[in-house]
Amino acid sequence: MNNLAIREVEKNSGLLKDFSHEQIDLIKQTVCKGASDAELQFFLCVCVKTGLDPFMKQIYSIPRGPQRTIQVSIDGSRSIADRTNKYMPGKKPSYAYNNKGELFSATAYVKKMASDGSWHEVEGEALFTEYNPGNNPIWKKMPHTMLAKCAEAIALRKAFPSHLAGIYAKEELHQAEIEEVQLDEKTSDVKQLYITKTQALEINSCMEMLDAETKENFLGYLERKCKTRKIDLIPEKEFDHIIRLLQVRLEAGKKAKEKEQAKEELHATVDNMIGETE
Repeated sequence: MNNLAIREVEKNSGLLKDFSHEQIDLIKQTVCKGASDAELQFFLCVCVKTGLDPFMKQIYSIPRGPQRTIQVSIDGSRSIADRTNKYMPGKKPSYAYNNKGELFSATAYVKKMASDGSWHEVEGEALFTEYNPGNNPIWKKMPHTMLAKCAEAIALRKAFPSHLAGIYAKEELHQAEIEEVQLDEKTSDVKQLYITKTQALEINSCMEMLDAETKENFLGYLERKCKTRKIDLIPEKEFDHIIRLLQVRLEAGKKAKEKEQAKEELHATVDNMIGETE
């Protein structure tokens, strides 16, 4: 990764205090291998906002087709809950089976301390048919363990919604990204598919790297294109176009900064030459 790209990460994301140049390069070569500079910046933004450590395998950036997806390990979710000082692990998971003896569901438990100091048990249930991704060797080998992780992630979000809303463990990501269908109350027909929470977070992170004028121009375009200025109301079919547009604007802004920097360096060189001749 070039020095200019690193400076952009530091300037736009406030990451200087969180990651060194060497660490950013290491993440680019390992955790975010194959990611563009914009995708790397987005990933580092999420790391900082969640306080999760990619080197400890608490958070990942995984390629899924033409896009990359942010995934959080169950240890990452536990870490966020633990920082509240109101979390304790619960009892071991319980399981239910259908009349054929096949795994049907898993229920996991966590403990949360209430404002009065009392502890309460919060449970989360995950159905095997909803979370099993199909032909996956890990799920075939350890279905109970994998389903229990999904159930625990659900329980953690229920217990700590202000800290874990929209954060999904990698084991449950397949379920988390199923688009929500909104029904028209009058006709009960399918009305609109909107972008997922993960996609909205990606767009918001890119927007944070825009200057105020460019951001306002983009929101104006969004209003004309999608009839809304709210990111979570962008139609799912428009996501690829919108994210490409943002990446183009980020790249244009980076080139403009490079040009301005080169211009300033040239002026400084000329001034130095003039000063030496006087």
